[in-house]
Amino acid sequence: MGMVWLATDESLKRDVAVKEVVPPAGLTTEERDEMYARSMREARAIARVSHPNVVRIFDVVNVDGRPWIVMERLTGRSLAAVMAEEGPLAPERVADIGLGVLAALRAAHNAGMLHRDVKPANVMVGDDGRVVLTDFGLATLPGDPAVTRTGFILGSPSYIAPERVDGGDVGPAADLWSLGATLYAAVEGQGPYHRPNAMATLAALATEEPTPPRLAGPLKPLLSGLLRKDPSVRMKAAEAEQTLLRVAVGRRGGAAFPGVRAKTVPAQRQPAYVPRSKRAELADAAANEPTPQQGTDRPADQGQAAAAVAGAAITSSETPASGKREARATVPGPAEPAAAPAAAGDRGGSGTGSGEAVSAADGVAPARPGRVRLAALVAAGLAVLVVGAVFLLPRLGDKPREQGAPAAPSTSAAGPSAAPSPSASPSPAALVLPAGWHMYKDRTGFSVAVPKNWRVTREGSIVRFKEPSGGRLLLVDQSDFPKKDPVADWKRQEARRVAAGDWNDYRRVRIEKVDYFLACADWEFTYQGRGGRNHVINRGFVTGPKQAHAIYWSTPESKWQDNLDEFALITASFIPNPK
Repeated sequence: MGMVWLATDESLKRDVAVKEVVPPAGLTTEERDEMYARSMREARAIARVSHPNVVRIFDVVNVDGRPWIVMERLTGRSLAAVMAEEGPLAPERVADIGLGVLAALRAAHNAGMLHRDVKPANVMVGDDGRVVLTDFGLATLPGDPAVTRTGFILGSPSYIAPERVDGGDVGPAADLWSLGATLYAAVEGQGPYHRPNAMATLAALATEEPTPPRLAGPLKPLLSGLLRKDPSVRMKAAEAEQTLLRVAVGRRGGAAFPGVRAKTVPAQRQPAYVPRSKRAELADAAANEPTPQQGTDRPADQGQAAAAVAGAAITSSETPASGKREARATVPGPAEPAAAPAAAGDRGGSGTGSGEAVSAADGVAPARPGRVRLAALVAAGLAVLVVGAVFLLPRLGDKPREQGAPAAPSTSAAGPSAAPSPSASPSPAALVLPAGWHMYKDRTGFSVAVPKNWRVTREGSIVRFKEPSGGRLLLVDQSDFPKKDPVADWKRQEARRVAAGDWNDYRRVRIEKVDYFLACADWEFTYQGRGGRNHVINRGFVTGPKQAHAIYWSTPESKWQDNLDEFALITASFIPNPK
């Protein structure tokens, strides 16, 4: 219904986009006037909202009765184009996009507007990561007469809310339905009511439930909540935002999710988009607390888990011990002889624990007990200034020892390099720790937030944090030999270890690139342990030219969703070895 031209604003010497309204042939005068009115409506709608996730409009020029809309030039692709080129997108990436669209919708709703045409084609994904909602041509404005005619439903059938079809009351919840359908399409590859034609789609919308998602993973609760047919029980925007933040944290590096009240952090909502150059660094808190202990007891069920946490995306050799291959946590790097794993009777590795606990900054209000919450000054992930990536990807490949004792993971990478890193490490800024948590500082230089009562042991290069009861496990590893392509290395490791039968009933959830430090990949999977099914995410990331780290997080499958905030806090707080 129009052409968009690249133009130059000669007064301000800037590139702009100019939308020319081009009525299709065969329209009546009334229909053509209606199209022009809708274009003016779009211009007024956009002008009412000033928000980084809404396209900006600069001017409207009327030539021979036809409006030309001058707006900012966006460089990037529509979400529809991204989907067409890349297929179904990872849940974390979709959540990140969803946060931008939701922020735009909330700004529009606060201005009294409904968008009414949220769909992948109207979501722009910028080359710089900015997400922009476009095409407000169907938006409703307070006080404006309707420009649509009775009996007509405008919009794309695959993304229209049920109440718009059946003539019910239409409010902001209708836009949230369309958001849900858009995110569903992005993660699944097609909409929740995908049918051969528009009539079949509308019929299914009226009589059937959405097709259950298969690829949505952690986004399933969000999609289910947004696609409830009854708008009165549909998920609200605030709840949707919290859910999206929890899922997007894996992509953003953990710095964008619900915050707790804190005196050190301004009480403001995190923006959905923040340029990399302005991402806040996390502040390093300092204080001394007890050092970690040497540990020996591990539930038998955690043999595979410990192994999984150990296997990082690096081509490392494995040293047999006690006649069995031992699990080891390695970061991406070239083939190096792996350190010999601890003997069966000496699972604690180093006899003396080393590390100090660092408390959160003074003057911070404690978090509400229970779920972990984190406040960050800027929502956009940990700093990208670090050089290097490490992978603590689950090499659970190594089988548990006899008597159910898990093999002690060891890294195939050597100790820290003496060469200083050319770039600064990000430090967790305005980090607010919940009650019962502290910053643990390891003798090798890295720091990370962990619960105070978790047992800390060392197994070669791996530092192991174990919940006294409950089955949660955290492993941190590091290497001097980062790999360039974490995703490819994880897939190679997975193929080798699955073929070796390292996990019982192994099921991959995803292996994908994550926006965290310089280079990063997550390897997420589940497997059957002795006490039930376990869910693991092994994150390997490069933090310098000669440094990589890996974070391995494991929980019982039944508790995975409930512990996403904890993983977000851990990754947001992590500070690499500043060498």
